[in-house]
Amino acid sequence: MTTVLIADDAHVYDGLRAGASGFLVKDALPEELLSGSRAVAAGDAVVAPSLTRHLLDAYARHLPTAPGGGAPTVPSDPRIAALPTGNGKS
Repeated sequence: MTTVLIADDAHVYDGLRAGASGFLVKDALPEELLSGSRAVAAGDAVVAPSLTRHLLDAYARHLPTAPGGGAPTVPSDPRIAALPTGNGKS
């Protein structure tokens, strides 16, 4: 797991390349550091909310666009098609 001082893309990317499974900022609460360490030790990945936006934006820049220039589409997958859908109300 890596702790970073600020949400700096370069540090996060360096950590990803080195195989880190967790990224937390240094001002994280002790409980967050402990639970993050436990999650990584159990094989999960942990990313601080302040870093998530950066990672999602970088990932989205590499996604293919859908025909017509719209948002990317999800490939047909029977497991996804079988998921229940909501009624559009929240």
